[in-house]
Amino acid sequence: MKKKEVYSTVEVAKKLGISPKTIINQINSGNLIAFRIGKLYKIAKYNLIEFLEKNVLDKE
Repeated sequence: MKKKEVYSTVEVAKKLGISPKTIINQINSGNLIAFRIGKLYKIAKYNLIEFLEKNVLDKE
């Protein structure tokens, strides 16, 4: 079975322990790259990794 490559804002929020609204705010501010399907944002795995490297891992 292939690993998941695209996540919803709710899935990302759960993984990071933050609210979906915070994820949407990061998307709207341009910090996290996402695309829309209808009204829903989807986040590619590589964009999530890039976001974490820039915003979380650099601060440790």
